[in-house]
Amino acid sequence: MTWLLKPYPLQDAALAGDLWVHPALTPQPKVIAQVSAAGAWTNWIDVDLWADRPLDTFALLFHNGPMGGSWKAYGRTDADGPPAGPWIDDPATELFEYVGWGEFPPSADGVFRDRRAHALMTLPAPRPVRYLRIYINWPGPADLNPWNLGVIAIGKRWEPGRDTNEMRGFDWGSGWRANDPSEVRTHDGGEQSSWRRAVVPEVRGTFSHLTDAEVSELKAIIMAAARTEPLLLVESSDALGDAGMPQKIHYGSLIEVDFFGRTQPNKSRFELRLRNWL
Repeated sequence: MTWLLKPYPLQDAALAGDLWVHPALTPQPKVIAQVSAAGAWTNWIDVDLWADRPLDTFALLFHNGPMGGSWKAYGRTDADGPPAGPWIDDPATELFEYVGWGEFPPSADGVFRDRRAHALMTLPAPRPVRYLRIYINWPGPADLNPWNLGVIAIGKRWEPGRDTNEMRGFDWGSGWRANDPSEVRTHDGGEQSSWRRAVVPEVRGTFSHLTDAEVSELKAIIMAAARTEPLLLVESSDALGDAGMPQKIHYGSLIEVDFFGRTQPNKSRFELRLRNWL
């Protein structure tokens, strides 16, 4: 499935836990949180969203952890009250537990080519959560020092076809490109000079057969995000399964939004373009 998430803003959320995590609550990937500890370690994060919010998607973005770590999350409603002290399991409110970060193989040949990875977990249906607790564990014995984390993204995703169990992703013709703003100048003598800038991936995709309800929800996301707020876009896997999945996880902002086009009663078509943040 291909889906889109407008992460809940966490800068104003009440936070408990180790102070190391505060930088990861900003939407900027390069404002990183770090764990600097030798050998095995476990850290915890408590987030208070101030009211019950629907949660079904959890992501630790732009981290540098290899396979072997694990993470789990608990969610309590406003009526449940805040969780007990740290390191106390609460099975009745467990949202998930995953060994391996919820990670995907880095490529078809297993070679890790991306210096920053993403851990991603989704639930089949939203759960009301006010108090979210996340445990992050590195089992050792090798040092992972430091472990970096860029963004914590949580929220309720928009997933076309979800209510009807249809497998609907981007149409054929959707694609990816590298936007290179570097400047290259050819001088009178034929030599070249350049001013290298960061090469930024962009993705373009078209959704077809959107129901009126899906269009309404997508419009609300676009109006809230505009071209300034980050979105998390995850493309569906292909014949290679999850191989190469990190290249299909896009965190960035919209650069172009096309008109919705009605194709038939209760069916619309829509194209978007997103530029990744680095």
